[in-house]
Amino acid sequence: FQAEDGIRDLVRSRGLGDVYKRQCPELANLASTHIGQEVLVCSYQDISNYDEFDGVWASASLVHCPRRDIKNVVSRLLRALKINGTLYMSFKQGNGERVDGNGRLFLDFTENGLQVLCNEFSNLTRVEIWSSQSRLQDSSDLWLNCLATKTEKHEL
Repeated sequence: FQAEDGIRDLVRSRGLGDVYKRQCPELANLASTHIGQEVLVCSYQDISNYDEFDGVWASASLVHCPRRDIKNVVSRLLRALKINGTLYMSFKQGNGERVDGNGRLFLDFTENGLQVLCNEFSNLTRVEIWSSQSRLQDSSDLWLNCLATKTEKHEL
């Protein structure tokens, strides 16, 4: 929870409210206890909020979204953002979908592929994409990070 602690503290220091969403009820309960507020349980495909959030922090969480759904999911995230809201998302650097030894689906992006995805949304501006090394011990994974701003209303 260390990374989320930092984000939570930053959000709160700027006087903004925060809502946390998790798909796993057990993890949501643990997170709720840790941060002292409600954590909603839902999938990205179920997000129906509209112009409600100042920011969306999707760190390494969209990596399990099937490629066929990613555009719809990003569209839902943008719809949930207020105008001038910030979207952060990260993916492992690679190309396409893959399944690991545990049967988990991963969606990887190249820098160009992530830029193409962002270009699909006319209301997504100030797009910054950069790569970073995994912070997990014994991991050499490279991650692509994307930070962007929603500039106008968004419709699905």
